[in-house]
Amino acid sequence: MILPQESAPSGKPDLSQIQAIVLRLEDFLATTVEEGQRLGLTLSAPQILSVIDTALGRLQGNDSPKPVEETVEGYFLDGFTEALLQEHLGIYEKVKDPDGQEVYVPISDALWIECLRALHESVAKIAS
Repeated sequence: MILPQESAPSGKPDLSQIQAIVLRLEDFLATTVEEGQRLGLTLSAPQILSVIDTALGRLQGNDSPKPVEETVEGYFLDGFTEALLQEHLGIYEKVKDPDGQEVYVPISDALWIECLRALHESVAKIAS
């Protein structure tokens, strides 16, 4: 999916850009929770927040991989984390190259981390 948002001139992520990506991620979470329900799993808000925290930790190099709990739920949550980590590969932003041409490039790691933080905040608000 391409999100036609231009990068903020300061290089800092634009709030509207983050909000658009978080909406996409909320849809991803909802779809994943529904998939879990079809397998007989009911995911709790703390489990979803843990998936987001694990993804953030891995992106920031602060979290070594944890052993997967050898249950259907454990494997599902591990796959959920991996899928969330891959979700940014289909998100692009519009920037100007050195020649002044507008081109689409994958979102930066910094923007992706900010989006996951905003997603965490969104899920935490819903859960409270």
